Amino acid sequence: MKTTASQFCFWQRILSNRRAFVNEKFGAAVAPSLDFLVKSCYCHAMLERTCLACGRKTAKRELLRLSRTPEGVFVIDARQKLPGRGAYVCPTRACAELLQRKKGLHHGFRQQVPPEIYQRILDFVQETTMIGDNSSD
Repeated sequence: MKTTASQFCFWQRILSNRRAFVNEKFGAAVAPSLDFLVKSCYCHAMLERTCLACGRKTAKRELLRLSRTPEGVFVIDARQKLPGRGAYVCPTRACAELLQRKKGLHHGFRQQVPPEIYQRILDFVQETTMIGDNSSD
């Protein structure tokens, strides 16, 4: 994945600037030692997940996270913070319907998923779409 300067988090920008400074002051031999810091920096902007329905890779924050809690309960994790195994789907009706047809959650959670979970996902996506349409008026 090719990254642009706008995708770098704060610390990656600082380290990149530091590497340029070290390169200018002490020569190119010292600067590569800072590369591992830039590459290992944990950055939310660069997290990507794959939609279980359509297979599109996109930023994690743009997808709807579905979670199976340690107790085995399936929930829609809107804040993307709940513990447990997670699966991601695009927050569109088309992807929710495709997920239901493909039974994609069986693959994502590695176990059988009750059919009412798919209906809850469809309802949630429809509600959030309607809320988004009303807010633009």
